[in-house]
Amino acid sequence: VPIFARGADWIPADSFVGAIEDERYKTLISSASDANMNMLRVWGGGIYEHNVFYNLCDSMGLLVWQDFMFACATYPEEPATFVAEVEAEARYQVRRLRSHPCLTLWCGNNENQWIHDRTFWDREDTTVPGALYYHDILPRVVAELDGSTPYWPGSPFGGDDHNDRRQGNVHNWEVWHGNSPRRFGEVPRRDPTPENVSYLRYAEDMGRFISEFGMHAAPVRETLRRAIPEDQLYHHSPSMDHHNKDDPKNKGDDLMLTVTGLPTDLDEYVDFSMISQAEGLKFALEHFRRRKPHCSGTLFWQLNDCWPVLSWSVIDYNGFGKAGYYYARRAYSPLLASFEALPDGSVELWLTNDTLSEIRDNSTVRLGTFEGETIWEEHLQIHAPSNASLPIASWDADRSSGALDRYLSVSSDHGRFPSNRHFFGAIKDLRRDPVEPEVDITPTGEHELRVRLEAPAFAYFVHLEVSDEATRFSDNYFDIEPGQQRTISITNEKQVLTAENVKIRCR
Repeated sequence: VPIFARGADWIPADSFVGAIEDERYKTLISSASDANMNMLRVWGGGIYEHNVFYNLCDSMGLLVWQDFMFACATYPEEPATFVAEVEAEARYQVRRLRSHPCLTLWCGNNENQWIHDRTFWDREDTTVPGALYYHDILPRVVAELDGSTPYWPGSPFGGDDHNDRRQGNVHNWEVWHGNSPRRFGEVPRRDPTPENVSYLRYAEDMGRFISEFGMHAAPVRETLRRAIPEDQLYHHSPSMDHHNKDDPKNKGDDLMLTVTGLPTDLDEYVDFSMISQAEGLKFALEHFRRRKPHCSGTLFWQLNDCWPVLSWSVIDYNGFGKAGYYYARRAYSPLLASFEALPDGSVELWLTNDTLSEIRDNSTVRLGTFEGETIWEEHLQIHAPSNASLPIASWDADRSSGALDRYLSVSSDHGRFPSNRHFFGAIKDLRRDPVEPEVDITPTGEHELRVRLEAPAFAYFVHLEVSDEATRFSDNYFDIEPGQQRTISITNEKQVLTAENVKIRCR
């Protein structure tokens, strides 16, 4: 059955890999499953994971793309004893993992062919040291000892450039790093200006399978409080920059400049960086999923963290979900409704159906102002064929508007897909006033709260915070349309919950 891979890249759950408890694996993999993911890629710069990881993926229905443990480096092909050790390790791991139902793909390495060619682009022979493993030993071992799971030489790999959009799989680092696509023999280009790292560049990517892409965001405030000295809790403090998993340390600033503007305090930094990551992931996932089946998968970088850090993860080291986690969960809904803005100012509404059943529903599309006025409203009967993606409605530029004080929204009358919206500009440019929602919190038991929220005008980036990572939210980091009521369930199996535990913020 053809599928679209909806997932993320997995790194070790802790820097001390021998001390990771089974419960931590269960929490993280459950979070991936809850986010509508169906695949995780075990990154080649990590470890061959413990048995519990694969057992949990088997039981929860998560496919595993398994890199062999070669990453971002050249590897010697001598002496013979080293080559023999590489083969022995590969044979052991293939025997160990081959019977797991979750195992979907063996991959030779992470970025080795691509980085080597970008580094030595002007040489006649750009064969990477280590090619003996990726093109001979590893595929031979997989064929001999597995025989049914496909093998792929690297990630990325394929085409005229190992990161070719026309064939093979892609690591999109135009966004965040400012790279540009190229062909073999061309000079690699990297120009990390705010415009070149903008997430809008995902729309240029016509790749077939995108196995790495992403943007930084801060962890939640509670994780920062636990990891950063109190006198260092500000953007670009020495301690904060030390915990920034990239160089130079201002890359996140370049991204925020085009989305939210630069922060002036810690709260703004946490929210602005999360908004930039979350809106970027939403934009990318919707774009790639609309292109199904030409694009057949997205594995964003990255699901989790191995220490408390400012990074590409959507779940921070302590297990708190960032805004990006909840945005991705909605964008990975098996049935997705999304808007695509076209160059002529018109807007299309697409339905992407990853299920094996055709779906019929009624939906409401609304053009409204952030203050609460309805400009127009349409009711559509929708039909989504099984395992397909297609546009179902469109509005020309005059009808859809392009005003910065307005937004488009779509909702399912029967709750078949998550509500979605389209803004006509960057968050920083929208003409709206922040709105605090009205809140009512009701205990439904010692370990569960029901939160009702309502707003008279458009409330953006509404999020609920509880300073215990075992807390689960039915939804979070969401919008509330004017007059709309949202009910959120908060649960924590380990801690008694009271209304005083909950902080509610918005932007």
